[in-house]
Amino acid sequence: MQEALPIMRGALIVVALRQETITYKALSIAIDQRYHYRQLGDPLDVLSQDCFLHNEPSLAALVTRGDTSQPGEAFIGDATAEQEACYKYWADRRRS
Repeated sequence: MQEALPIMRGALIVVALRQETITYKALSIAIDQRYHYRQLGDPLDVLSQDCFLHNEPSLAALVTRGDTSQPGEAFIGDATAEQEACYKYWADRRRS
């Protein structure tokens, strides 16, 4: 997980800068399939905790199911608000 998390974080920051979302499957491919797309829950939980520890919005909100375009059932909170917070947070960092 230590190798995959920085790659996952970087990929999701790019997604945030593009003001997009990414499917679990596409994220799995973006991290060189270090995790199967159905096994991304735990790494995304760890990434989300890291975001909160750094006072950042959760990048995990940007990861969505291919069939619903919504985060998985385990996501806690208002996904749309968290996605918007990610877009703003990372756009502001880019301008700094």
